[in-house]
Amino acid sequence: MKFNFGIFDGFFGKVFDKKTGGFVPSGKRKDIDYELEEGLKNIESEGHLVLEIKRNMDEIVVIYQRWVNKELEDEIDIAALIISKKGIWIPHPHMIVHREESSKSLHIADIKIKGDCINKGYGSLMMSHLLKKARNEKNEVYFITGVISSVDADHIDRLLHFYKKHGFLYRLDESITTGQLLWINDEITLTNEQIDIIFNQITFFGLKNTIKLA
Repeated sequence: MKFNFGIFDGFFGKVFDKKTGGFVPSGKRKDIDYELEEGLKNIESEGHLVLEIKRNMDEIVVIYQRWVNKELEDEIDIAALIISKKGIWIPHPHMIVHREESSKSLHIADIKIKGDCINKGYGSLMMSHLLKKARNEKNEVYFITGVISSVDADHIDRLLHFYKKHGFLYRLDESITTGQLLWINDEITLTNEQIDIIFNQITFFGLKNTIKLA
């Protein structure tokens, strides 16, 4: 099955309930190796980069970074192509991260995982590659930030467990339904006072000001 990822996501996003997503039957039904081969061809042709291929008996998950050949990588988009005997899951789970060069930080703008894909480990697969990227760019990425918004209120415990598992610190506001998230690169040592200053700078759009560590 040959497809353009953007068009494919957009078209079938209209067919399925946007809140749940669903499987699109494959061209060669139940032949997941064929779909993997076709999927890898399309990932390469669209200018995306395969980061990991993970498989078990019933499913193959391809973690890939979208549009890595852009001149400026001010936005990082990591996605998961999920292939099973039921077909291909649409829309692809993905996370959007903005780079803030002035503060040497990355900011998690959104993680979109819908329906039956929730709590299946896809978020952790994507996050592990984001953290690997941050560690590899230790001189350019000191922090990863994010926010907890009121729309997360009904699953805040699950959300906090996810981020804590990946080494994030968090601060909740008085409402206990909103807050800030902070991951600090292993190469950086901060005092509690410096950490407090950074937390106070986190907004929906990243850090408000350049952070001076010296």
